Parts: sequence; structure tokens; C-alpha cells
Amino acid sequence: MNTITKENIKKTVESSISVVYQKFQFHCKEENKTKLFCFFEGKDAPYYSSRIKNYFDDYINFKCNNKANVIKLYKKINNKKSDYLLAFFIDRDFDDSLENPDIYETPTYSIENLYCTNETIINILKNEYLINIEDEEFATIIKLYETNITDYLNKILLFNSWYHSLKKKKKLLGLDSTNVSLEDKLPNKFLKLEISNIQCTYTVDCIKSYYNNAIEVNEHEIQNSMNELSQTDLLERLRGKYLITFLIKFIEYLTLDSKNSKNFIKENTNFSTNKTIILSHLSNYASTPICLHNYLKSFLKISA
Repeated sequence: MNTITKENIKKTVESSISVVYQKFQFHCKEENKTKLFCFFEGKDAPYYSSRIKNYFDDYINFKCNNKANVIKLYKKINNKKSDYLLAFFIDRDFDDSLENPDIYETPTYSIENLYCTNETIINILKNEYLINIEDEEFATIIKLYETNITDYLNKILLFNSWYHSLKKKKKLLGLDSTNVSLEDKLPNKFLKLEISNIQCTYTVDCIKSYYNNAIEVNEHEIQNSMNELSQTDLLERLRGKYLITFLIKFIEYLTLDSKNSKNFIKENTNFSTNKTIILSHLSNYASTPICLHNYLKSFLKISA
């Protein structure tokens, strides 16, 4: 087994970039000059493609595997932007904005946050549960969602603040990594997620014990991050994959209610989703920021 070193990681990154670059070169043809070349981090294509097609008849997608690779590809092929329409899409995460008009950054932590807005829930209620704004149960369900997601956001704030402080420390010290690889949801021992009964059971010590290889941050640094995040819209700023976990749980709750107690959904429904398909399954229901429309429109001016 090869030892994991900075050199091996660099070789792996360069290899993955090379594969995408070769694919890009293959598509650099005269007949593709009016198509939008789209470079994504990973599984973001379903969300963006459903919006890109409103502006372009055809487009070509490239999966770069992560945010750093998208940025590296941009630097490598940016000299081609006078010949081809090159669009780059990344999540903001807890990083500073690139402030590069050539690269689209989500105004939220990630695109997943855009699946958890009130607008999305309204779309789901209308189209999957056939509940309209005028229906008497509509306001009750929206209140249920707002109450529970606010409770959930407050209970995952500490964990997000810890991770936020790691990212700040990494940048401050010029480190290569935070030594933390997060899963799509919080560890089960940290939080019990049940609608109307969300139980938080973790502390900073629990986090540090679980992620014992993480770079060290103290209580003051974590509190500073918490203060910073608390001054923002938590639905936008906290880690999007954790919000998707909540959305799936909420959908499960409504569907189960439709089959049993019918407190919220009167008619039986089989609607469901999961973390594997949700980005494509619900892409049409997710919110679309104005800045994304403006970014895509900018390519129409170039192609005109």
C-alpha cells in the first residue's frame, strides 16, 4: 500500500485534472463554440443543468471532483475563454470569496442550502403532496418546517462553529489540511433528529474526541466563529449536507403522516427521496439565486 504523503496527494490531483483537461481538449471543436462548457465540483450538474438549459440549447459538463480542481482547471484553460464559453461553478463553503467574475460561487454554503428554503418546501407541497397555499393545512406545515429547521440549525451551530474555526486556523497558519473529513450527516451520537423532538447530545469535548486527528482550536476560537455565524442567516451559512439530511427527514415525516395520523397530509402519498438522488430528484424545486441568472446571462452577451 502506498504511503499517503503530500507528494502522492499532489500526483493524484494532477492526474485527475489531466483527465478532465484531456476531455476538454477533445471537445474543443468549431461546432462546440456556441455551447457552454460547464465545470463542476462533483454531483452538482443536475441542479445547474436544469437552469443552464433556460439559456443554452446545448452544453457540455465536466466533473472535476472537488472545488480545488475546478479552480486549477480555470487557471489552466482560462486562456481559451476568447474561443469557447467557459463556466465554472463552486460552492462558497466556509472559504473567503474568490471574487472572480469568471467563476460562479454559491451565495450560500453550497447548492444543498438552496434545496432547504421555504420556496423549495412550497414547491414540494404543491407538486408532491398537492397542497396549495390556500389550503388550510398549508400554513400549519410551513410553520412546522420553520420551527423545526430553526431548532435544528441552532443545535448544529456549535459543530459548524468548530469546523469553521478549523478552516480559519488552517488558512491563518498556512496548513495543508484541517485533518478532518466530514460525513454527509452529523455522527448519530451527536444528535437525534426527529421532527418536533430534535435532541442535541454533543459538546466541544465530544467533537474533539471523535475527530481526534483534527488540528487544535481552543474555546475562544470556536466562540469567535459562533459569533460570526450567528450574525448571518444560518440556513444560508451552515453546512448544506446537514440541511439536506433535515429535508429528507422532514419529507419522510410528512409521508408517514399521510399514511397514519394524517395530522398534516390528508391524502395517502408515497413520495420519498434519499441522499443519493435528492439533488437530481428535487432540482426543479430548489431556489435559484439572482446571481446565478446573472452569471448565465453574461455568456449570452459573449455568444451574441
